[in-house]
Amino acid sequence: MQDEDPLADLGLEEIKAQNKQLRQAIVSQKYMYEEEKKTLEAQFKADNTKDLKIADLEQRLSEMDFLLDEADKLETEKADLQEKLESMNEYEKMVEEMVEEIARKDDEQEDFVAKHAELQEEARLMEELSNQMETYNKELQQEIDERNQQVDGLKEEVEQLNFIIIE
Repeated sequence: MQDEDPLADLGLEEIKAQNKQLRQAIVSQKYMYEEEKKTLEAQFKADNTKDLKIADLEQRLSEMDFLLDEADKLETEKADLQEKLESMNEYEKMVEEMVEEIARKDDEQEDFVAKHAELQEEARLMEELSNQMETYNKELQQEIDERNQQVDGLKEEVEQLNFIIIE
């Protein structure tokens, strides 16, 4: 029968010795349990710390990716702005050239205005001289006409005198 007590055959001293061995085994097991518990807790903490570090590193990596994307965007914007700046510099140069051209044209216009004024003055003087010449020519023509009349008159007198002499 198996319901019998296995300790029934043992004596008290043997039971005490077994009891002592069992206690030592329990204490030893408890010590090993505590050591294993400490090791597992340390490992858990280390794993937990690693998880936190991994999470922190993943967060930093995400932030770095964001910053790299932002840096790429800024580089693109910088390139666009550089192109615009170059374009603006070209426009500024064109404007400066136009301003210089306008200044030259203004100078030319002033020269033309001055030349025009001189030509108008010369034209006025020429007209005045022409009027004076016309008046002088009229006077000369009148004098020539008067002299021609005198010559004609003298010719008539000469003819009359020739006629008188011939007769």
